[in-house]
Amino acid sequence: MERLADFWVNWVEPGFKFLVFFVILMAVIWFVNLLRDPKNALDLARRTTHLVWNYVIVGSLVFVWKFFWGTLDYIARTGRLIFAILRDFFTSHI
Repeated sequence: MERLADFWVNWVEPGFKFLVFFVILMAVIWFVNLLRDPKNALDLARRTTHLVWNYVIVGSLVFVWKFFWGTLDYIARTGRLIFAILRDFFTSHI
């Protein structure tokens, strides 16, 4: 087990760090090359704005839906609990 831990710490983790650094470096290079052309820069700004707005709108709708559904679920659970308490009370005293 100790050999596995040494292998993980000495080889696997540095490999993952190198891979993440390489991916980030490639993304930065891609982004800089994309911004060199003004047409691409404007297109990138439009796409980014569109994605952000979609994320905000969809996120807001999901939040409202979860709040609505959570409220209905809370009411249903409370009703089931009250029904079970009353049922148990009346069935135990007959």
